[in-house]
Amino acid sequence: MKKNMGSDIMIKEKVKEMLNHKEWTLAELQDMKELVSLFSDEIYGDMDAKEKLDMIWDEPIINIEQANFGRLFYYMVIQKISEQVAIVLKELLMNANVNFNGGNNNEVSERSLGRESSKERPSDEKTDSEE
Repeated sequence: MKKNMGSDIMIKEKVKEMLNHKEWTLAELQDMKELVSLFSDEIYGDMDAKEKLDMIWDEPIINIEQANFGRLFYYMVIQKISEQVAIVLKELLMNANVNFNGGNNNEVSERSLGRESSKERPSDEKTDSEE
């Protein structure tokens, strides 16, 4: 069997989709090991058996001490996916733009820029202890 280039493209597209699906914190993005593991597990779950088998068909068996074929198969596929996810994440994150909570948090509210005070509660209101 030939190397399945379709899985490489599918993984790249899936990683892009997962990155864009939510707003990530810097701490989440810095934990590359956890990010690769999270993405790899999701991609593994989305792949059918043939895609997984095609991905590792020509790969050498690294650890023959696995307890059974199922574990060996899972280990080999997840390793291959993780390698590809790490490459794609590195490429995408090296060129990423960072948005700190959607803008400037130091903006001054419009009400404090010389507009009328709120009629609901005057600023010279007496407190209960002053009455």
